[in-house]
Order: sequence, then C-alpha cells, then structure tokens
Amino acid sequence: DKFTQWGILQLLRWYPGKLPDLELMFDTADRPVGLSRSYRRPNSGPPPSFRYCSNHRSLGIVFPDWSYWGWAETNQRPWRASSREIQEGNKRIEWKDRVP
Repeated sequence: DKFTQWGILQLLRWYPGKLPDLELMFDTADRPVGLSRSYRRPNSGPPPSFRYCSNHRSLGIVFPDWSYWGWAETNQRPWRASSREIQEGNKRIEWKDRVP
C-alpha cells in the first residue's frame, strides 16, 4: 500500500546510501502468518516477510506502520520523538538480560 511505500522512502531519506539494493516482501494483513513450526528442519529458513503484526509462533519481521503518525486520534507524537524514547528505553536493560 502507499503508506508502506512512504515508510520505505522515509528510510531511504534518513539513511542515504546506507540501505543495500535488495528485494523485500511486505504483508499488510492483520494476522501473523508463517508459523515457525513449519521451518524446524535444518537449513529450512523461511522467506523473510515484513509485517505490521507478529507473535511468538510466527516468523514475521515487525515493520512500523508510519501511517499512524500524525493522526490526532492515535495520540502519537512525531516519529523522531518516539524513536528517541524507544532508544532510551532500550538502554535500560541489556539485550542479553531481556526476557522474550
């Protein structure tokens, strides 16, 4: 959809020359797919799929939905402020000490 494309364009603008030339697959459905139990055999990695939703049983790589930023109804602050807050929160707990 156009909002996913807009989000990718924002990444390209924020990180000029730093994103590799590659193909990505986005699934904009609401429910997770690609169950991890389907890929338990050795060397049977799943195809990477970026999604807006995922859970512990699926393999979707969560991708932010930038279309919500700016909507008054969602009470979201601008992405730069939210991103800073997320980064600060990430510093509170070491990665190795996090509980999945």
